Amino acid sequence: MGIDYWNHSKFLHHKVRNATRRGWLLKTYNDGMMLKARVKTGEKIENDQLDVIHPVGYVAHVAPSDKTEILTMDVGGDTSRRVVLAVMGDRAYHPKPDEGEMYMYAPGDNGVHVRIKKAGSGAQSRDASGNRDSGRAAGIHLEGKDQAITATSTGSFSVDAKAGINLKTDNHTLDGNVTIKGNLNVEGDLRISGEGYKPSDGEWLVGSVGASFAAVSATAAKQPQKVQVIDNMVLVNGDLLVTGDLRVTGKVYARDFVRLEP
Repeated sequence: MGIDYWNHSKFLHHKVRNATRRGWLLKTYNDGMMLKARVKTGEKIENDQLDVIHPVGYVAHVAPSDKTEILTMDVGGDTSRRVVLAVMGDRAYHPKPDEGEMYMYAPGDNGVHVRIKKAGSGAQSRDASGNRDSGRAAGIHLEGKDQAITATSTGSFSVDAKAGINLKTDNHTLDGNVTIKGNLNVEGDLRISGEGYKPSDGEWLVGSVGASFAAVSATAAKQPQKVQVIDNMVLVNGDLLVTGDLRVTGKVYARDFVRLEP
């Protein structure tokens, strides 16, 4: 039995008119294999559980609202195969890229983004279309505002920057072994727990009584006027402050003893 082209032709104008429609996002479902949505594209036209189409390797979950715009498409002109072709979101949060610039941003907050701008952009005050360039720096830029930024891998993580790497934070924590293959230049104090203390404006000082004899000897070599090692004896020319227990296996010789109040 052939296709009833006559009946199909009676609804052709509806099929053409509804092939693509603009509307708003009412709800998003993320409990299936891919995102689905409920949308409204007319006065009384609502569709539920429509597939939301994304390019492979990219997906975004946008909050529904009366300003979150979408675009639907009837695949093959068949209304039963309708999909959400694009979720455009709220126009108020769309970034305004310069010529040669792109954004990948968090839906609802364009301040959290990855921005890529090709070199040479911004060189002219206006681009080829006559738009004024913002003057934003070229390159790859990551902005997290007050949100955490995390990179995780069980493999290696490499950064190769010939001109240098700048890290600015109130607290650096390195958990693990550290290997320095070049010079270590320290402009402030250098503290090594249990081994020694190097103030920025002075010489090496002994760290604690728990420091090994080898460590004290190494420290003494750097400041002979403060600490001397003579025939396996350590001579400290200055006050020796002990904050923990002091165990002496030999004799203790002293000119005087002063008991401190606890």
